[in-house]
Amino acid sequence: MRKTSNGAVKPITPLGQARQVEQAQVKPSKQFKKWRSVEQLLGYKGFTNDDYHYLVLAHDWGYAEICRIPGVGLTALPDNVLSQPTQEFTEFLQRYDPDWSFIATQFPATTAQQQLSLNHDYLKVEQALVNCHDDQQRQMLTTRLRYINESLQIATAVEKTLKSQEYLALIFGDTPAELTERVATLFQRQGHYLRFEPLGLDRKIKFLYSLNNMNDKKI
Repeated sequence: MRKTSNGAVKPITPLGQARQVEQAQVKPSKQFKKWRSVEQLLGYKGFTNDDYHYLVLAHDWGYAEICRIPGVGLTALPDNVLSQPTQEFTEFLQRYDPDWSFIATQFPATTAQQQLSLNHDYLKVEQALVNCHDDQQRQMLTTRLRYINESLQIATAVEKTLKSQEYLALIFGDTPAELTERVATLFQRQGHYLRFEPLGLDRKIKFLYSLNNMNDKKI
């Protein structure tokens, strides 16, 4: 339990408990040292061997599911319906469950695949330019090379300046069966604008890896 700013007592989720234990065990001189394992970051040590692939929490603190919260795109909504997402979200919060946690992740944006494709195109066009003897065609290929080079510069700049943000819901339960019930409850309370999408095993692995390797742009 912990007190909020207005004096109310708020239950601590297993994620919060894991962090408190880790902080208590670390020496004061190392209190701000970067955590280096996913288990320390999320209290996680594996997945259940079933279709759900729930996270198995460390210290026998139960299980957890990760769901993605897709964006709404408020700028595309007509003015007469802009209040509906706010109302829906407010109603959801009024029935908030302490066994739910919500996080916003900010990982470095990656354009690795885009850069790989552009480099491939650059080499292909460059080779075509070497073998081309038609002046008009050479001018077109030169323009194409310039465009590809500018695109590569933009892709590189994106990685240096932008962050990839994603909103996730974490649901906790003492047993897989209890967690399944709580996930079902969460889905029952979603609406037209506030939706929840369970992450597949591959996406969970990538998310957990990203959480523990914040500067890695390979994903």
